[in-house]
Amino acid sequence: MQRLRYDMSRILSSSPIFIWFVGLPGSGRTTHVNSLCEKLSLIEIPVVSLLIEESKRDTDRGKVLRDALKGKIERAPDELVVDLIKEALLLNPFARSSKGFIINNFPRTRKQAQLFVKEIKDVDAIIYLFADISTLLARLQAKSPENFESDLNKKKIVDYDREVKIATSGMRAKLEKDCKKFARERMGMAFNFSPLEAKNIKTKDTLFENCEVLGCPELGNSTTLLPNDMYDYYSAFGNMNTTTNATCIRSTGIFAVMHIKGNYTETISNCQNIGADLADVLSEIRTNQLASLINTTVGTWYKASYVGLDDIMNEGIFESSSGNFLHCTEYRAWGPGHPRSKRKSEDCVILDIDKTWKVVPCGVRLTGVCEFFPEAPTINELDFTYKCNKIQSKRKKKRCLVEKKTLRQLIEKSPRLDKCAMLGYEEHEIIN
Repeated sequence: MQRLRYDMSRILSSSPIFIWFVGLPGSGRTTHVNSLCEKLSLIEIPVVSLLIEESKRDTDRGKVLRDALKGKIERAPDELVVDLIKEALLLNPFARSSKGFIINNFPRTRKQAQLFVKEIKDVDAIIYLFADISTLLARLQAKSPENFESDLNKKKIVDYDREVKIATSGMRAKLEKDCKKFARERMGMAFNFSPLEAKNIKTKDTLFENCEVLGCPELGNSTTLLPNDMYDYYSAFGNMNTTTNATCIRSTGIFAVMHIKGNYTETISNCQNIGADLADVLSEIRTNQLASLINTTVGTWYKASYVGLDDIMNEGIFESSSGNFLHCTEYRAWGPGHPRSKRKSEDCVILDIDKTWKVVPCGVRLTGVCEFFPEAPTINELDFTYKCNKIQSKRKKKRCLVEKKTLRQLIEKSPRLDKCAMLGYEEHEIIN
């Protein structure tokens, strides 16, 4: 099929925003898209509906799409999907006066994303809705209890997740260190990497991206971690036990508000007791996002919390919890009149919901915002000997250690699929 040329200047002349909106089956994508469009005066471009409507037409494009929807071909051509989006934009009577557009359920491939950016406009935001897999399956079952098949829906969720991550944040990498570098360059805090040993179970897609950057790592009990034998998961925050009640700010950090009020020193100790420290606020995105976190989590009438910035060591020279000096940075968020140089007793900085810093005496009792720092996992995934530590009987404990050592040797020598299965069985992490 020959592609048509489209003049998008009429749409782009008003500088509209473009949002790609994707979400796992059962995540409530349609509901959230409708809500955003209503609140922000945006126009939805429903990609799936466009494909279905075009498939009903007696045209070459319609025939191709009918074949795709019936499974006769693997997927709709990427160029055709982008062309339909262009036509929907140009034919919409309210497009020129709109603030922007939400492209619903897009992109699904890396090429679709690249074509959109090249031929329409760079995207302003990507929204990805997800939830733990048990919640998604429960929602899908409630929506269609008669036709619900757990394994089939689980596969759809896993496949969708893989497609979206490849489309929006993937690359092809030969080695794990290449993927790690790619993740760092894009401010990722975790990544999925498919090593060479997984080649026998990889997708047949020739554009397979084996490195996926994740803006947020798994937290707490890892309920959003989807099983996929093709990938190994790597996180800068290896000890997930410390982040059970934490909040991730994408590509920024892991934070938690300490609700127990205390003075500045006590709040630092409270943060350190959970493996964290007072949060660094020496950037605009950190200050703004943490102010929003305080607003939603602090229950008192005065919504302000201690953050990691003070001039206790040297009056007038503010230092962050990470050891960076304020005078070495350009960003400032001081509230009116702060810091008050005449009030020498004010040494500790708080952040309020107005996104401003204020200096108060360090004895004031307030909540605090804690920030978790990267750390290695506390347990090696192949080291099962810790499970024998609670056994009192020396004979039983010795037998346990021998069994766990044998299991480790067996796993290390096994093919990848068997290795994943045995690890899942040993840790009881296979999702039923």
